Amino acid sequence: MRAKCAGCATVNDATEALRPILLATSGDDDDVAAARVAAVDVAGRSSAPLHLVLVWQASTAPGSLPAAVLAGGAAAKLEDEVRAVVDIGGTVSGSHLRRGFRAKQILAVAGELRARLIVTGAHGGGAVFRFLHDSVSEAVIRGSGFPVLVIRSGPPAWPPRHVVIGDNASQDSDRVVVAGGWFAGLLGVPVRLVAVRGGNNPALSASVIARHARTIAEMAGAAPDVLTPDGDPVDRILEAAAERDTLVVVGHRWPGRIEAWEKRVSTSLLHEHQGPSLIVPRPLSAALRD
Repeated sequence: MRAKCAGCATVNDATEALRPILLATSGDDDDVAAARVAAVDVAGRSSAPLHLVLVWQASTAPGSLPAAVLAGGAAAKLEDEVRAVVDIGGTVSGSHLRRGFRAKQILAVAGELRARLIVTGAHGGGAVFRFLHDSVSEAVIRGSGFPVLVIRSGPPAWPPRHVVIGDNASQDSDRVVVAGGWFAGLLGVPVRLVAVRGGNNPALSASVIARHARTIAEMAGAAPDVLTPDGDPVDRILEAAAERDTLVVVGHRWPGRIEAWEKRVSTSLLHEHQGPSLIVPRPLSAALRD
C-alpha cells in the first residue's frame, strides 16, 4: 500500500528505513536507560535488528589511566549494556566498541551497518551536564543521513501516547510526515499535524497540508488533528506537545528565516521539549533506498 504523497516513500519503504536500529550507549545507566527502553520497543514492534555502540576516549592528561585500562572498562560497560537490553526483553544483533570522538564514531558505525534509525539519549539534569550530553546528540543529528530518535533521561516517556508532527508544507516535510506517520502507526497513537504560519512562511499550501493529512491517516490508521497556528514554529509545536509523553517529529532544518532570524527548530526542540524527539534529516529519501 502506497502513501498518497508525491515524493514520499511507501509504507513498506518506511518500515525498511528503520532496519537496523542502532542504540548509542554511554554505559551510564542514568543516561541510557530511557533510550534503551525505546530502542528495544521500536525494534520489537518493527521486527528490526538492534545493534549497540559504545565509544570511549583515551586521555593524555597527567594521572590518566592507560588506554588499555580504559578500553577494558569500556568493553565491560558494553557487555553490561547488552545484558541490560536482554533483561528487558530485547535481542542484540551486534555490539560495537569504538575509540574516538563519540558522535563521529556513532555515525561511522551507523554508516557501516546502513542503520536506518539511531537512538540516543539526552541528559535531563542540570544545565552543564545537559549541554555536554546534548552536544553529542546534536552532533549526531547534524551528521546523520537517517532519522535520529532522541530520548531524554528522567521519568519514563516511552512509549509516547501522542505524536506531534511539525509541517512547513515543503518537500522536506514530506519525509517528516512519512516518518511521523510510520511511528504513529507502529505505536497506535493519535497524531497532531502542526503547520505553522510565520516568518518567511506566512502562506501554507492548503493542498499540501491536506495531502499530508491523508498520508498520515493511511499510515497511522486514523486522521490527524490538523492545527494551522500563526507564530514561531518552536512555540507552537511545544504548545501542541505539552505532554511529556508526546513524540515530536520535525525536520533537521526549518527552511527560511523565522521572525527575522535563522533558527534550527530541531535544536531548540531538543533543548526545550521534555519528551522524545524524532529528527528527520533532509537526505531521508536517499536513506530509504536500498
